[in-house]
Amino acid sequence: MLHTLLQAPAGGGSGLLGMLFPFLIIIVFYFFLIRPQVKRQKEQQKFIEALK
Repeated sequence: MLHTLLQAPAGGGSGLLGMLFPFLIIIVFYFFLIRPQVKRQKEQQKFIEALK
């Protein structure tokens, strides 16, 4: 399905998709990789502070 979305339609209407695709990838990486890691680090820091 993604392959179908990435194919350029006749008429050059893929300009907007081409511009938005990198931003969509960054947003997905943020929500699935960076945000959970930061949350884990905060929880670990709270745990370390509680042990002191």
